[in-house]
Amino acid sequence: MGDRRIRRGIVAAILAFAVYGIAVGAELLIIGVVHPSEQELTWVSDALLAVAFGFVTYLQLNLKATRTVLTTLERERLVWETELSLAAEIQRGLLPPSSGQCCGLSWAARLKQAHKVGGDLYDFVQLDSTRVLFILGDISGKGIPAALLQSSAHTLLRMLIYSQTEPGSILEVLSRSLHQEHKGAMFMTCILGWVDIAKGTLSYVNAGHPTGLVFGAAGSRYLGSTGKPVGILPNLSYPTQTISLNAGDIVLLVSDGIAEQAGNGDLAWIRLATSVLKVGGPGLDPDDICNRLFLTLTQISHRRPFEDWEDDQTAVALRYES
Repeated sequence: MGDRRIRRGIVAAILAFAVYGIAVGAELLIIGVVHPSEQELTWVSDALLAVAFGFVTYLQLNLKATRTVLTTLERERLVWETELSLAAEIQRGLLPPSSGQCCGLSWAARLKQAHKVGGDLYDFVQLDSTRVLFILGDISGKGIPAALLQSSAHTLLRMLIYSQTEPGSILEVLSRSLHQEHKGAMFMTCILGWVDIAKGTLSYVNAGHPTGLVFGAAGSRYLGSTGKPVGILPNLSYPTQTISLNAGDIVLLVSDGIAEQAGNGDLAWIRLATSVLKVGGPGLDPDDICNRLFLTLTQISHRRPFEDWEDDQTAVALRYES
């Protein structure tokens, strides 16, 4: 509606100037060809002036209406941006601090949203004196729908983590709940697990998410997919995998916004992450790892024909010491 009023105002302005030009040209033509008397010339001038004045009045009314429409649109845009900013603040408030440590385990996360609100999520929760839960998830789609499901999934996850005995059972309940609500139209990929600091083990499930990397003195190991995305089908199962950790091992997870920018397939981002970790050396802490990874991605984007990456980018790093 507003666009139509603006277009009509522009057309009216063009017509008014055109009519004015025609009126002046017609008057000069009549004078040059007909040679009217003074009284006839006055009548012709009055008629042409009346037509021109009518169009000028029409132009003025349309310009006034156009200004009103533009003012309304600007007001609506400001309200919309304010609401989005508030939603973004609420969404950020649901996330934990971007770094922390507990009993020989340290962690950090970085989240770069493509828009004011997005669908990536991460979390770190100390379950008891020896276990720390982590998750990195990516909701399908973008913008407000993804942000709404992200908040719903995050809240439901927080309710489930203390009542389930292993990472796989958490995702099974979460998947059933999301499928009942959205019928597979929206879903989530994620890696969820916990580190048992006393046992030196990492138990995890990977629901259709980019492969995770475990990097240390023993070499590289991979946290590959163990099931389909959460909520895409009813009654999905997620077998829990467990691996051992050695002192100094680093666990690095990313969302597909990072994996896809690094190149095609999981191997591309794993090669990128491995190079970042090798260059940084064994003393890197999780904050350094996330910062270096995003710096490297920025350098990659500058070498490509496009720079605006239309997807949320999230990295989660953990370091096991004891």
